[in-house]
Amino acid sequence: MPAHHPLITEAYKSIGGIYVSLCRFKDALENFYIALQTSEKYLLPDHPTIAETLAEIGCAHDDLGNKEEAMKNYEKALEIREKNFPGGHASTANVLDSLGCLYRQYKEFDKALEYHDRAAKLRQRLLEPDHMDVAAGLHCLANVYFDMDENLKAIKLFEKACEIKKKHLKDNSVSVCRTQSCLAAAYSKNGEYKRAQKLFEKTLIDQQAAYPPNGDHLDVATTLYQMGDNLLRMERREEALKCFRKHLQIKAKFLGETDPGVLTAKKMMEELENDE
Repeated sequence: MPAHHPLITEAYKSIGGIYVSLCRFKDALENFYIALQTSEKYLLPDHPTIAETLAEIGCAHDDLGNKEEAMKNYEKALEIREKNFPGGHASTANVLDSLGCLYRQYKEFDKALEYHDRAAKLRQRLLEPDHMDVAAGLHCLANVYFDMDENLKAIKLFEKACEIKKKHLKDNSVSVCRTQSCLAAAYSKNGEYKRAQKLFEKTLIDQQAAYPPNGDHLDVATTLYQMGDNLLRMERREEALKCFRKHLQIKAKFLGETDPGVLTAKKMMEELENDE
């Protein structure tokens, strides 16, 4: 089999996907780039498969905090998809949401809403209302409203996304857990601390079942951080600190001690412990 055979490309993409699930994003990128290079030897530069790989590269860069590289790859993927599918396609909606999520991180909320709205309109035309991609889009849109402090809108969208996902997946699936954790954070931000805590605790149990053998994953770290924040609001300081310590431990394990997010978490922990 030649080195640039399509099956070789797919193998590298699959390996990259496995590394993403393990939060080994640099290893994922290495494999996605090899997949891109091999596919470029037998495909035209505007082939949909190229767009798919570019989107995966963008996502891995995003996870590593390389926002400019993520943007560049997402935009190229979108350009190719819109050229190939002028009438619209579900994959186009997915990359529109990816760009919307990136603009949210830049705090450009109007731009984020614009991209998510375009994605939603495509899906309304192409997919059933309880499709998993619809749930993914609702989750992305809810995140924007959460960051804009429009808590009731965020809650409504997270709840709808959760409802759709649970039609297709078990409670301890990765996707359901991610939305549940965000929903709990929205409850907390809205002052519903007990309701949030109950959902955080359920989500943490579900996530630890979803990530054997020890339940360590960046998703778990995120839930621990959000739960710690909720516990602080409930004035349960010692329990909050326990969550923050575990959050930092997991994050450092996957991203390294010098990662900007890890350094920020360390600084926050030091400030909280000095306030005791």
